[in-house]
Amino acid sequence: MPTSEITKMEIAVFALYHLGGVDRKVHLERIAYKCYEVARAQFEWELDEFKKFPDLKAVYYALDEACKKRRGELIKRDDGTRGKGGKKFRITSSGVEWVKANEKRIAAALRLETDAARQEVKVVLRRIKGDAAFQKFRQDGAEALSVYDLADFLGASFETSGTALRAKFREMNARAELVDDTDITAFLRACESKFPNLLRP
Repeated sequence: MPTSEITKMEIAVFALYHLGGVDRKVHLERIAYKCYEVARAQFEWELDEFKKFPDLKAVYYALDEACKKRRGELIKRDDGTRGKGGKKFRITSSGVEWVKANEKRIAAALRLETDAARQEVKVVLRRIKGDAAFQKFRQDGAEALSVYDLADFLGASFETSGTALRAKFREMNARAELVDDTDITAFLRACESKFPNLLRP
C-alpha cells in the first residue's frame, strides 16, 4: 500500500507510537521529523529549495486532528509544554487500541518495524512486575492490597487528584493491552474491582 493511501493523521499517530509515545510525552519536532522520514512527500515543504525540511505545521494539524473527540481522542496534547518550541504529545488508551487494530496495515505501508516500540513497553512492564503491590497480588490475591499499595504502585501522593490517578491507571492498562501481558492485565483488573471508587470514573 503506498503512503498516499494513508492519511496524515494516521501517519502522525503511528510516528508518535514508534517514538515511544505509549510510555512518554514526545516533542512535536521529533514527531515531525519521523513523519518526514517515513512519508516525505506528505510532510515536506512546498518549494523545491526547502523540500529538505519537514513541515511542522502539517504535522501539528495532523496531531491536532487525532486529539479530537470525533477521531476517538487517539492522542493527548500536553498544553503545559509551550515554552521553547512547541508541545508534547502521548498516545491515549483508545489510541493504543487504534494502533493494535491498524498496526500491520500502516507499518507495511511505511516500512516501519514496530518491535522497538513494543520492547520499550515491555521494559516498563517488567518494572511493574517487580513492584511490591504486584508481588503482594501474586502471593496473596487482591484482598491483600491496600489503598497505600495502590498509591505507591501508581506513584501517587496525597495531592494527586482522582482524575490524575485514573489517568495513570489507564496508561498502565494501555501498556499491558499493547503487548498482551495477561499477568499485568489480571493485576490491573483486580485493582479496578477492589478500588472502584478510585479507579472508575
